Amino acid sequence: MSGLLVGPPPDGVLTAPVSDHPLAKTQRLRVVEFHSRAKVFDRTYYPKFDFESALYGRGTGANTDGSFAGGTSGLDLQRSNWAVGLTATFSVLDIFSIRAKKDIELADERAEAARYDQTIQDLTGQLRKVQASLEGARHVADATPVELNAARDTETQARA
Repeated sequence: MSGLLVGPPPDGVLTAPVSDHPLAKTQRLRVVEFHSRAKVFDRTYYPKFDFESALYGRGTGANTDGSFAGGTSGLDLQRSNWAVGLTATFSVLDIFSIRAKKDIELADERAEAARYDQTIQDLTGQLRKVQASLEGARHVADATPVELNAARDTETQARA
C-alpha cells in the first residue's frame, strides 16, 4: 500500500522532440526521396557521349596481284585496320516529356511534404494529449495523500 503513496515521476519525462519519432523520420526520408527523384530530371537532358572503337584483321591468303598463296597461309592475320569514334546523342524532343516527368515528381514531393507536416501535427497532438493525461494523473497523485488523511480523520471521528 505504501507504493501508492509514492509521488509521481518527475517532470520532463517526455523530452524527445516529435521530429525524432520513427514515423516522422520515415516521412521526412520520403520527402528527401522524392526531392532526389525530381533532381535527377535536371541532368537528364544533357547530351550523352559514347566512346567507340573497333579492331579488324583478316587473312585470306589472297595477294593484291590476284594470286592465291594456298595452304594455311590465309589463317594468319595479314591485313589489319582499326577505328575510333565518339558519338554524341541528344534528343531534342525529349525536353517536353522530361519537364512533365519533373513536374510530376515535384508535385509528389509537395504531397509528401504535406504528409510529413500532417504527421508532425498528429504526433504533436498525441503528445499534448499524453502530457495533459499525465498532468491530470499528477494532480490526482498529489491530492491522494491529503484525501487519505481526510478519510482517516473522518473514520476516526466516526468511531469516536
